[in-house]
Amino acid sequence: MGKVFIGILSIMVAGQILAHMLPAKKMFLVKYTEGVKWDPRAPYKKQIKIGDHIIYLKSLYHDGHIELGASLSESNMGLYILRSESLEKANRLLSKDPAVQSGLLGFSIKPMYITMKGKPIPHVH
Repeated sequence: MGKVFIGILSIMVAGQILAHMLPAKKMFLVKYTEGVKWDPRAPYKKQIKIGDHIIYLKSLYHDGHIELGASLSESNMGLYILRSESLEKANRLLSKDPAVQSGLLGFSIKPMYITMKGKPIPHVH
């Protein structure tokens, strides 16, 4: 029983050491904007390359790069919280978006920290 415990403890410690050795993911706030090829007469879903954009965003989400995504109700634009090792890598990821490459969309990106997440704890008075 003692050898099993020591073995499990060794695996846990090794996992913690490895986690600290891997590059930490940082958070970035991404805002997509209308690009030079955006057609103001066409609805969002009729924009050329918008389907490819949605597929690309879903792939980023499934690969663990997107923490949270939201569409702005007053416009066709979206906000995303992106995880990446650096601003440069985040820019490279976003620059591969087919809608960005075609000029349909642009984006702005800013480093950020999440300060509140999940359900709030009720106040005790």
